[in-house]
Parts: sequence; structure tokens; C-alpha cells
Amino acid sequence: MNRKGVQIFAAGWFFAACIVCIYYFIFTSHPLVGPENTSYQDVENDSIEQLDEQEIISYLEAEGFTVLHNKEAEKLDQNKESQQKEASNDFPTHAVLHIEEGMNSNDAVSLLNRLNIIENMDAFKEELQNSEAATKIRAGFYEVNSDMTEKEIITKITK
Repeated sequence: MNRKGVQIFAAGWFFAACIVCIYYFIFTSHPLVGPENTSYQDVENDSIEQLDEQEIISYLEAEGFTVLHNKEAEKLDQNKESQQKEASNDFPTHAVLHIEEGMNSNDAVSLLNRLNIIENMDAFKEELQNSEAATKIRAGFYEVNSDMTEKEIITKITK
């Protein structure tokens, strides 16, 4: 079989596959929800779009899920954040800060933030710039805690 014969043979298979695909997608039905492919027993042939909000909520609650509206979820998140802040403020964070050679002021500030020593990175960076200490940070190990003021931390890491 020469090259032209192989090309014709491949084209025949391609068109046969296209015809089978067209037949499959046009002449067969594809239900979105049905009893054979879902565990949804209350809705057999209805699509999800036809369910109202209350039916969805009752189904989810029956399955063991907790359903909250956006306002309730936001209020819960706010309470959680405030409890975390209160818990974090109860005891000061003590850490050993390791500033390596070649670290710039942004790296040091980021490290202080990750250690929960400072709360506001931008305010600390501004304080570093105002005190002209951004370029005077020295490599080494420093004992710091969250009760220290920004100026105390700056003084400690620039000595």
C-alpha cells in the first residue's frame, strides 16, 4: 500500500468516527439527573434547576450538612476572627528572629509578621523608613516578642 492509499484509508476511518459521534449526540438522550446515576431519591427525572431553594436546603440537612446563608456565615467568620484575636492577645509571642546575610528589610519584616511579632507589615515598614533604619538591619539572632514596640524591635535588629 502506498502513501496515497494510507491517507485514503485514514480519511475513511475519520469520517466513520464522525458519523458515529453525530449519531450518538443527536439521536440519544442524555438526562442530567436520573435514578441510575444519582443518589437523589426524591427527584428522579427532574433537573437540579427545577428544585427550589427550600428543597435543596432540606435535602442537604437530611444528608448531615449545615446550611447557612451568607449573612450568617459572615457573622460566624467575624466571631471566629475576634475569638482568635482575643486568644492571640492573651499571651505574648516570644521568638528568636534569625536574620541572615543578604536579607533585605522586606524579608525581615515578612519574617516578623510570620512569627506574629508584628501585626501590620506596612506600618512597620513605614516606621523603618522614617527612622532611616531600613538599610541598617544586621544579620544575627534576636530574641523578640509581640509586646515589644516597633521602635524597640528596630533598635534591637539594627544594633
